[in-house]
Amino acid sequence: MTRSKHTETSQRSEPVSPLADGPRIPFSVLEQAMETGHLGFAKIDVSSGGFLTANARFCTMVGYSFEELLGNSITLKALTHPDDLDRCAAEMRRLLDGEIESYTLERGLIRKNRSTLPVRVTTTAMERSSDQRTILTVGFIIAPAASGFASARRSSGSQHGASFWTHDLTSRTGNCSGGFLLLLGRPVDGPVPSFRECMAQVHPDDRKRAMADVRWAMKGGRHCSEFRIHQLTGELRWVSQTIKPMVDAGEVVGVVAGCLDITDAKHFAKHTPSANSVRAAKQHVDLNWDQPLNITALAEAAGVNARTLFKHFKQDCGFTPQEYIKRVRLNHARAMLQMADKSTTVLGIALKCCFQNQGHFARDYRLAFGERPSETLERERRTVVESERSVPLRIAAAATAPRREPGCRQG
Repeated sequence: MTRSKHTETSQRSEPVSPLADGPRIPFSVLEQAMETGHLGFAKIDVSSGGFLTANARFCTMVGYSFEELLGNSITLKALTHPDDLDRCAAEMRRLLDGEIESYTLERGLIRKNRSTLPVRVTTTAMERSSDQRTILTVGFIIAPAASGFASARRSSGSQHGASFWTHDLTSRTGNCSGGFLLLLGRPVDGPVPSFRECMAQVHPDDRKRAMADVRWAMKGGRHCSEFRIHQLTGELRWVSQTIKPMVDAGEVVGVVAGCLDITDAKHFAKHTPSANSVRAAKQHVDLNWDQPLNITALAEAAGVNARTLFKHFKQDCGFTPQEYIKRVRLNHARAMLQMADKSTTVLGIALKCCFQNQGHFARDYRLAFGERPSETLERERRTVVESERSVPLRIAAAATAPRREPGCRQG
């Protein structure tokens, strides 16, 4: 999971996301959707303003390591451009006062090297006190802004914020955040659409790929992709989605996805020469992550030379092609470890994901996820064993329980 600082949770209620209808989605599940992918994610403690959680993408955006964010008393306020402080503080007060459940703003983010990164930030209430009156933690979902620093002074509508949906494989039912309904062009106070209805709004040319992402998540994998949807109004929107499995006792019980409206970024990207080469290279990696990859082959797939591809990645993504390859492979390795059986080994997973040096794999895995691969494997095995042991106990308890005859009262 996303790494986090230990916090006291005994007086915290189960964190939930605001929904249009039906039962609420636990934020403990939604955090999993932000663990990897295109979006940065961080969680802060309201009382101190300090970071409790951050994913690898957020660390890359700000230029700080996970240890620096949590260990050096760095606050999100300290990372916010001075011109945006008053506007952000005003919206945060509305959130903490209970006027709104979430908001989205474009702002400037001050990186470690003191440069400014224009970003779009969705801020949402997360954990609350047991009486539901006090917000204890706040989550931030962060994506690069589409068009330069000037745009980081605008306030964005809800349709540009992050949103979520889940699908339970056992009951074949699902749920979503209010923001997801807005993304689909549906009323936020309306009913939650079925999975079939949601897929019907995906562009016909992208529907097959979107379904393949869902099937991959059902098998225990995770994937980041971009596709188009038709809102009920007929407007076409671009969506960036990170989808992953929900795992219980070693079995996939559902899928959860985090979505972001990237239509503005796509329109801007049409005028960026590097966009097509980066997109082609990423697609090549996504399809061939379990095969030997090198920059020459990647550049050939992108239609540029290696030096140009490296420049385009740094310009558009903030990281190198090699870093993207490593990130994709690490995500697949974690998914495999979380679906481990008795024959699974760390070395075997490393080799399947093209990591030839187990020591380097363990180091990179710990930097990305905050724990060694062996710790992930041991925890998943322990969960499976505990689940298997609980079955005969439940059966025995049922067998020894006193039976009641129909129509009779005990005692």
